[in-house]
Amino acid sequence: MPSKHPVIQLRRSGVHKCYCQAAPLTTALSNAWLPPDMNVVQLARLNKFREFLKFDRPSVKRVVLELTPDSMADAREYARFREYLIRGRQDQPRAGVALEMESQGYKVFILPPGQEARWLGYSGDMMVAVIRSSW
Repeated sequence: MPSKHPVIQLRRSGVHKCYCQAAPLTTALSNAWLPPDMNVVQLARLNKFREFLKFDRPSVKRVVLELTPDSMADAREYARFREYLIRGRQDQPRAGVALEMESQGYKVFILPPGQEARWLGYSGDMMVAVIRSSW
């Protein structure tokens, strides 16, 4: 059965982790679609999410998508990556940062479930991707 949402390949520093379906939770931007390959190349401290998502700037646009494993085969690595973000570095939970959309004026932040995701209106137990405009 074909997926009803776009499928992306999630990587960490170029290493394949899993395939995810990306289901929009907010209204999409006309020119902001996740590319089929998202490579997490930076880790931001999750306790700074208000800063890196620029909530102090009302003109900044954000799209929130729920990321779910594409298949049962992806579920194990998906869960490992989610736990990797929750554990973070030095016991500091992290958000993954992907830069594939930077040339279009966007950054993508991948957040684990929890308080920060709930602040965005998401109460599930999956990861969420936030596409954030630079302006």
